[in-house]
Amino acid sequence: MFDDSVMECKNSGMIVEPPARPIDLETVPEDGFEFIHRARLEEDLLHSNEPSKMKELELYAKEKAQEFSRFANSLKMKKTILQQQFPMNSEDFYPKKDEVEWCQFLLGSKLCAKIYGTDDTGVEGHLPLLSCILYYSQDEIQMLIKYIHQWFVKIGMEKTMCMWLYSLLACLEKPVDVNFQQVLEEIQIDYKRHLKYEDEYDIQVYFILSILFQNFCAH
Repeated sequence: MFDDSVMECKNSGMIVEPPARPIDLETVPEDGFEFIHRARLEEDLLHSNEPSKMKELELYAKEKAQEFSRFANSLKMKKTILQQQFPMNSEDFYPKKDEVEWCQFLLGSKLCAKIYGTDDTGVEGHLPLLSCILYYSQDEIQMLIKYIHQWFVKIGMEKTMCMWLYSLLACLEKPVDVNFQQVLEEIQIDYKRHLKYEDEYDIQVYFILSILFQNFCAH
């Protein structure tokens, strides 16, 4: 069952509603709430057994990348039905003139200020709800993936960025053209560099890297 409910993150001072069903490490998230609840379980797992952390991370990421493939295929196959269930929220489709306005829309003014040095006006970011992501064109999806990568290079991976990447990649149609394939390969290289030199146990980066490796990038 797909859910378009609004959810918010503990670390940003927002409220996360209790899950409507039991959530464990095998759960494929069907909405933003479930993504956050499972992410918390993942973090607990990685900190519970330090010596075997990397092995656990590798096995987990490979399995979840396969689950992503099933989710993305289901999303594409049911797109018309889902659009009937979750109509476009026109309020979210106001014109955004540049990557700064997109940053504030997706991530909120706090992270936007961290990335671009703008004022933190207290504006909250948006979550990748079906009433939004199902209506982006492929050009918009590719543009947003590139923007999020630019933000990652500046400040590292934030949970909201990971959520948006997961959703955008699920909506990205394959095969992509040669130019965007190169973009995905460059993202993969930067993620590997981050894991090697910055934080080898960054579960969010490892997760998206595994999705790219298993579903989009040549290997």
